[in-house]
Amino acid sequence: LQENSPLGRVMAAALANRHRSREAIKTSVEEAGSHVGHQLNRFLNALGTIATITPLLGLLGTVVGMISVFTRITSAGVGNPGELAGGISTALITTAAGLTIAIPSLVMHRYLRGHIDRLLVDMEKQALKLIDVIQIPKDAFDPADAAMAEVAKTDHQSAGRSVAPGNNRSVVGAAQLGYAE
Repeated sequence: LQENSPLGRVMAAALANRHRSREAIKTSVEEAGSHVGHQLNRFLNALGTIATITPLLGLLGTVVGMISVFTRITSAGVGNPGELAGGISTALITTAAGLTIAIPSLVMHRYLRGHIDRLLVDMEKQALKLIDVIQIPKDAFDPADAAMAEVAKTDHQSAGRSVAPGNNRSVVGAAQLGYAE
């Protein structure tokens, strides 16, 4: 179960601790969920860094291009636009390249972060449902237990034996549940 999916790892943690207290199960589920969250988020930092740094690299290219333009202005003057075009072109290309990479990276980073957050919340909900199922309170009434006690009671009475705690193993369960006479 834990090998197949992130939810499986969280559920396996709950099932592995099913005989412990509710708080102990919740703690183990939280620990497993923390590890799963870390695994799911492991590449988001790189994507976020790419989304953050590429506009800065584009800005750096713009600055380098503008430095080139001003260097040419000081050596050749303002009269020849062809001399300035190379630096302006460098500035525009690097800005466009930076934005072309940054915008989709930022969109994907935010989408994936939101998707992972939703997955983690859904996993937590499912784990809590599982905890509720495996940790039934001792005073909870289960119709299946009542039916089993009735069958045991009827079987033992028809055999001419009284139903009392400790008479035999099948009656012990009924007596402990409070269904024996």
